[in-house]
Amino acid sequence: MPPNPVSVSQLCKETGVSDVTLYKWRKDYKNRGIAVPGDHSKLENWAAEDKR
Repeated sequence: MPPNPVSVSQLCKETGVSDVTLYKWRKDYKNRGIAVPGDHSKLENWAAEDKR
């Protein structure tokens, strides 16, 4: 998530959480209406309030 986006693979290495779990969490948050990055999101496409 902005402002410090990292790749899923890097996040998996840093946290020990599997990519399957990270993608599930992202899907769960998205379904709840919480702003999450997409697969190919670009920071400039995010609204200012979502970059926090």
